Amino acid sequence: MFKQIVTGLLRQAGVEPNGRNPWDPQIKDERFYRAVLLGGSVGLGDAYLNKWWECSDIAGFILRIIKLGAHLRMPRADLLWRKLRFGIIDVQNHTHSKRVAEVHYDEDPYIFDIMLGSTNSYTCGRWKGTSILNIAQEQKMDLLCRKAGLESGKTVLDIGSGWGGFLGYAAKHYGAHGIGITISRTQFEYAQKKYGHLPVEFRLQDYRNFNGRVDAVVSICMIENVGPRHYREYFEKVRSSFTREDGFFAMQCIFACDERATMDPWTEKHFFPNCILPTLNQIEEEAQGLFHIVDREFFHEDYVKTFTAWRENIVHHRDEIVDKCGLRYYRKYEYYLSLYVAGFDSGRIDVGQFVFSPIQHPN
Repeated sequence: MFKQIVTGLLRQAGVEPNGRNPWDPQIKDERFYRAVLLGGSVGLGDAYLNKWWECSDIAGFILRIIKLGAHLRMPRADLLWRKLRFGIIDVQNHTHSKRVAEVHYDEDPYIFDIMLGSTNSYTCGRWKGTSILNIAQEQKMDLLCRKAGLESGKTVLDIGSGWGGFLGYAAKHYGAHGIGITISRTQFEYAQKKYGHLPVEFRLQDYRNFNGRVDAVVSICMIENVGPRHYREYFEKVRSSFTREDGFFAMQCIFACDERATMDPWTEKHFFPNCILPTLNQIEEEAQGLFHIVDREFFHEDYVKTFTAWRENIVHHRDEIVDKCGLRYYRKYEYYLSLYVAGFDSGRIDVGQFVFSPIQHPN
């Protein structure tokens, strides 16, 4: 029964189990069908970790499922449980918000050094006029520096500073002084060691505990870790952090194009626990009365290229990663990166940059 139902849904998406196309999954264990039907996204991803199926084009396979909406026709116990849990529990309070660091960001930096390249940037690059990951990331950081109005002597707060790449760039190329906050001890120690010689300061701190004043604020793909219960608090904290009323807040984030495009449950389980993608309406509504939106632009194609480049980096180092961390660990990253190539390529999730200011600026 499981095999018949799943096979029928996959065929509607143009996918043939054990077919000849590169996006056709090769089923190695019949438990694949039960896992997918009962477990949805989590079942599919975990079946790949268990080597119950293989596919030479994982992104192409998942993209076809998303485009047809076949994933919405399957029982989604994973999504129902997620909505129930998020409705009952404040998953982004001071205690639960640390979970994402414990699960993912506090991993050995080894995998991120391989995957991200020399910029240490774990967010979408801007690929205009280039096919090189490091240049795309530098273009992203340069654009955010300009949008935030950075210049020599100005102080910028980076909420969710990661491995410190943005503040390092802002200090080197714009002469800015930086304060970076992160809840990940591994990121904190890494950034201090790599960029400590520059006029930047890194703090192991929840953004809600920051009480300083700065000229500009930047936050790159951090609001996904804030949660709807705290969006207003997030914007209020940014608003209260400006030294002057004419400062700029440059925010880059992933957002859902419709309410069904939540954080993928398998990704939440293995990489980003308790994370939620905001919608455009939520961003605009929660910022209302605190900020004027000066500028915004969207570029999901650039994240397809970024995730593709990250995947190519780990594929290139496959044997090394397997030797050090094991095959299951490698497959987890291979699947995750392929999953998000498909997610952004489908158009159901997007990425954008927003510029906010407490005062209205002329166009």
